[in-house]
Amino acid sequence: MTEGVIWKQLLFFAFPLFLSNVLQQLYSSVDALFVGNYVDDFALAAVGSTGSLINLFVGFFLGLSAGAGVVVANYFGAGDVERMEKAKHTSIVTSFLAGIILTILGWLLAPGFLKLMQTPPEVFVPAKIYLQIYFLSMIPMLVYNVGAGIMRAFGNSREPMMILLFSGIFHVVANYFLIAVWEMGVAGAAISTGISQLISAVWVIARLTLSNSVDRLEWHKMNIDRPVLKTIIRISVPAGIQSSLYSIANTLIQTYVNLFGPIAMAGTAAYYRIDGLIYASMNAFGLSVTTFVSQNVGARRFDRIHEGVKAGLKMAISLSVLMGASVLLFRYQLLGLFTNSQAVLDQGVQVMFVLMPLYWVHNITEVLSGAIRGAGNSTTPMLITLFSIAGVRVLWVTTMTRFWNDVRMVIVSFPITWVLCATIFILYYRRNSAILGQKA
Repeated sequence: MTEGVIWKQLLFFAFPLFLSNVLQQLYSSVDALFVGNYVDDFALAAVGSTGSLINLFVGFFLGLSAGAGVVVANYFGAGDVERMEKAKHTSIVTSFLAGIILTILGWLLAPGFLKLMQTPPEVFVPAKIYLQIYFLSMIPMLVYNVGAGIMRAFGNSREPMMILLFSGIFHVVANYFLIAVWEMGVAGAAISTGISQLISAVWVIARLTLSNSVDRLEWHKMNIDRPVLKTIIRISVPAGIQSSLYSIANTLIQTYVNLFGPIAMAGTAAYYRIDGLIYASMNAFGLSVTTFVSQNVGARRFDRIHEGVKAGLKMAISLSVLMGASVLLFRYQLLGLFTNSQAVLDQGVQVMFVLMPLYWVHNITEVLSGAIRGAGNSTTPMLITLFSIAGVRVLWVTTMTRFWNDVRMVIVSFPITWVLCATIFILYYRRNSAILGQKA
């Protein structure tokens, strides 16, 4: 990514990454589709309402993959082979250890968190079952994401996508048999996810260990290099905290949605499955810009950085506007994939019309945050997110719902904070764009 036509490099890198994100989002969407159609609305509410809680735990540790990708890409761009090798192997070992911690914490704390979220009694048991089984897949999930992050650091986003495509097909087939045929309910959904994640992790590790290229892993080098780990942590911990801040705020939002009962929970859960597919495009361009900036900072090609950011913004915003318009046009058909209940459909449409018109604004945050992080600064994006997303969103729902006790008043906190966060990122980037590369 240090030579050539910038917009083509970003587009060709982002497209497989977008498909990978879509496939990862489809894991939970497929779970919701099968339990919504073959079990009941309570099961759909259970699967949907646990999403923000899962992301709360997973988001922090997935910051490791973001940090690893930035560090590996930077060393690769700089031609520092020795530290690049240490970064690859340190990242994989750390992801395995982090997966063990996350599995234990998730299993033990799941019931308590569901109670804090005021999950209704009729939804609590299936939500607990789904959540605890889901957390058993944390080790393969983290290993895959870090392994895929290493491959993308070298500009390879196609193979991680192909791995997810295969495991995603398996996930659909497994869901059909476990839920529709063997009637295992939410437990079947979580089990199929776990097996699919394991397939992805084994495949990506096998691919890296059998590689003859610069991304090759060697078992005798599998250890933790402390200086390199410190560099990874410096970037990954703020990135993980930033992701967790979104999840903490969204978990609180889900808590307020839960107060409106199972229909509101199921309706928002159905919408969130569609929402995740649109967010996948934003995240793809954000990660693409991160990798692009990292490599060019390492190669000292500062002249290319800002052109890459502009190109990423234009493509990301254009795609999200197109996707958002399509979602609104086919709203009932899309929501109808997850439920046959008219009440749930109507609730999902309400949420959709609140969020879709301004969804494109969030691209600004994703791309500029990715650029700043790619330049080696993860702290600033974290602090901006802490204020504008976590702080303001929490303040909104705890204050405004006293005056208008409606689920739409809860949901409107999303576009309000998107606009605020994007505005702050624009101001910061414009003020610091001239020295962005040197700061790294």
